[in-house]
Amino acid sequence: MFDEMSDSIDAVVVGTPDHTHAIISINAMKLGKHVYCEKPLTHSVWESRQMTEIARQYKVATQMGNQGNSGEGIRQVVSGYGTAPLAR
Repeated sequence: MFDEMSDSIDAVVVGTPDHTHAIISINAMKLGKHVYCEKPLTHSVWESRQMTEIARQYKVATQMGNQGNSGEGIRQVVSGYGTAPLAR
C-alpha cells in the first residue's frame, strides 16, 4: 500500500495490532512519511531505539498517543469533576 500511495500521502497513522506498530512505523519512516502511532509504540527498548534512529535519519516527525482517551464519554466525566463537589 505504501508503494502505491507514496506520492499522495505525507503521514501515516498506525492503529494496527500492537505487535505490528514498530515495523509499520519504520517502513513508513523509510519512505519519508511522518508517523502518528497508537500506544504501545514498541515492545522492546531495541525497537524504540531503532525507530528513534530512523526518524532522525529520514528527518520525519513522530508522535505516540492514545485515542481511547479523547472520546465524548471521557469529556463528560472530566467536565463533571469541575462542577460537582468531590467526596472527602
